[in-house]
Amino acid sequence: MFRPSRVPAARELFRASTTSVASPILAGALTPRRCYSQPPGKQIKYHPSHTKRQEAKAARKWFLTEATWQNYLSKQRQLNGEAGNSGEAVDSHHDKPKILDVTVPGSGPGALRIVIDGHGATYVGLLWLRDSCQCPLCVNPHSGQKNFSTTDLPTNPPVSRARIADNGSIEVTWADMVFDPAQGKDVEHTSIFKYEEIIKWATYRQLEDSPHRLPTERIMWNRERYQSLLDEGLCRISYQDWVSGGEAFRKAFLGLARTGMIFVTDVPEAEDQVELVANKIGNLQHTFYGFTWDVRSKPQAENVAYTNEFLGLHQDLMYHVPIPRLQLLHCLKNSCEGGESLFSDGVRAAYELKAANADFWGLLKKPMVRFHYNKHPHFYEQVHPVIREEYHLIEATHWAPPFQAPFLPNGQSGSKGLMDWKRAARSFQGIISAEKNMIEVKLKPGECVIFDNWRVHHGRRQFKGEHGGDRWLKGAYISDQVYRAKLERVQRQPVDVADDEWLRIDVRAARIKAARNEFVQVMDLYYSKPMVTPETPAQEATPAEEEISAQEEISA
Repeated sequence: MFRPSRVPAARELFRASTTSVASPILAGALTPRRCYSQPPGKQIKYHPSHTKRQEAKAARKWFLTEATWQNYLSKQRQLNGEAGNSGEAVDSHHDKPKILDVTVPGSGPGALRIVIDGHGATYVGLLWLRDSCQCPLCVNPHSGQKNFSTTDLPTNPPVSRARIADNGSIEVTWADMVFDPAQGKDVEHTSIFKYEEIIKWATYRQLEDSPHRLPTERIMWNRERYQSLLDEGLCRISYQDWVSGGEAFRKAFLGLARTGMIFVTDVPEAEDQVELVANKIGNLQHTFYGFTWDVRSKPQAENVAYTNEFLGLHQDLMYHVPIPRLQLLHCLKNSCEGGESLFSDGVRAAYELKAANADFWGLLKKPMVRFHYNKHPHFYEQVHPVIREEYHLIEATHWAPPFQAPFLPNGQSGSKGLMDWKRAARSFQGIISAEKNMIEVKLKPGECVIFDNWRVHHGRRQFKGEHGGDRWLKGAYISDQVYRAKLERVQRQPVDVADDEWLRIDVRAARIKAARNEFVQVMDLYYSKPMVTPETPAQEATPAEEEISAQEEISA
């Protein structure tokens, strides 16, 4: 239960943080000493004075409200030549900063000096350049693997000449000859570095090489919201469209990335089909259950999922390394009474808990829960927090009560800590399992559900097996690495650097903005109406409302 006395303050905080400055540009040029973005027409430079700091703070606030993935894609399409209704292509070289000069200084450590208009001089190490060469003499064109080791190169590779090509790239010819197997002799070696790479060297923020990529614009959902997404066609796709791999597949996969769950319909009722569906994303992840596995009721089952008992909301293999990212369940038979599948958005629940009780939120972020599997020859154990937040975004939740190991005894203080954790965990469990937050669907033969195991909790109603019918699901897992590789290909197209400011995107700021957007979505779902805007001030709770809330919280 939300505490009204706290929620208006949270509303006001996020109302203030989401006030934006209208602009068609996502991010302006960054100052040399601070990664601040600026509204068009307003030049902001870093200066220790109070006024300048306030201006920089305002500019960064503008950036946080504008740096959304949707705006980024919109700008990228514009740069790629999609000019909208006019049908006129945008000049991809418009406003490109010009490379003015390239030289190799005669003294000091070996480096290439590149002068770019508007950026000044950039120095790039010769050893780094030589090691990064992608020509056919250095990288096998068939395998894509290097033909040499970095340790084989001289510490300061000598350069014969360096020049700027007509297309803006830089050509560096090395003094050392290189053996060419095709010609059977040593030949002159020239490395070509594309204009786009050179611009990256001149920027602070390298988007493609950032350890924290721009976040996917996720959709938070409860039962009502997800049903509306199904009605819109975002979370459902036919088997033929899925295996065809066209635009329908792309839309469905992006729906999976944004919502965490999609349904594939009309899948042939054969055991190998779950693997074929999964292979459209990538290779299966192998666990001790195998590449695929059967969810069927059987006596003396080694897993509660292989019984006909009620199975509460949980996530799979929290004790495994790595934890599977995607899970697929293909329904082959489901003629029994009961057995409805349950799903709930764990990330949405984590945001709701954060708004309801910051202390509980903090407790569940501590890595104090041991998950284990200790059966037959297998023993696995890992420690996780219930809520994992990385770089301002909730990356995952970890919830699997059937596989929770006993807490370690730590005396009286440990007992107090366990009591506090139990209260926080009970609150989280109440949110994910609330009827309004949970999807209930009885899978039909030929349906395959794909969901994000890091985000979506799943369970099952009890069913009558044997003479009461049969329930048979075929399951498989896909690892996080395979999932992200597919997401890169489907969602993140190559960045056009016609406007080099795009390589200055502050990824950290974009993640903060994404977290705020997700929080606002959760608040909208909770109140069943849009959050307040700057034109609609927040309404404080009345004393009567606060008293009612306090009584309900005590009862809970």
